[in-house]
Amino acid sequence: MCAVVTIIKMDEEPRIDAEMAERVVEQAHDFWIGPEIERRRAAGELPGNFALYGAQVIFGMDEGPPEVRLNEEVKAVAEVTAVRAIAKGEPVTEGDIAGYENILLTDADPDAGHITIVAYKGGWVLAFDFRRNASRIAEHSKVAEEFLIAAASACDEGRARVFVDNLFSATELMAKGMLIWQPDRSLLDSKTHRYIKGRFNREGKLSNVDGRFVDLLNRLANLRERARYLAGTFALSDAEMSQMLTVATEMHDALVATSPKRASVGA
Repeated sequence: MCAVVTIIKMDEEPRIDAEMAERVVEQAHDFWIGPEIERRRAAGELPGNFALYGAQVIFGMDEGPPEVRLNEEVKAVAEVTAVRAIAKGEPVTEGDIAGYENILLTDADPDAGHITIVAYKGGWVLAFDFRRNASRIAEHSKVAEEFLIAAASACDEGRARVFVDNLFSATELMAKGMLIWQPDRSLLDSKTHRYIKGRFNREGKLSNVDGRFVDLLNRLANLRERARYLAGTFALSDAEMSQMLTVATEMHDALVATSPKRASVGA
């Protein structure tokens, strides 16, 4: 494989240099892309003059080998800097591109992670994002926002028990949204509050999530027993509700900001 000239990657990952990026491309080729090319050649599925100009390795949630796409099979939307004004619908050539800003999976792959490489000026553009479940995270974020709105209304009206119940639902959904980018099906299948709370606390101890968000979930879990099920004395001041709502809103903003994105493609 040729040298990597452009690196595009998820913001949360440590920066990688060109040498490391080249190794990523080489390993992707050695582990998945190269074997898939050889398999297709042996099966007579590739023309004799086949030349690779794009490839994609798609990682799902289930066990088993990833899907490998070659050339025109690649499904992605590239955000580029153009060297000239380009009209909508006009074909774009390599010479029109000054550089790549991003390469996004489309909504055809709503919950996959990926490595995508594209040939560019004698080298390769590398884009990768190993986070899964983009559509599920977006759904958790959307529903959490509905509970946040309900909690804010209850806060304004001084209905502390209703506030706690709704804010707990919002916070738990957001916590799960911050967890399920991992390729761990148990996070998707779990139906218990305890499991999500335990996993979120573990991520907090590893400093993978903001400690304030972990503390909020823990406190709401404890308050909810007393607020909803009358299990002991319950009291919560207006100032406490306002402060908790502020942290929950920041948690939602963080979830939206760090969620993997997809590009919508019209029919």
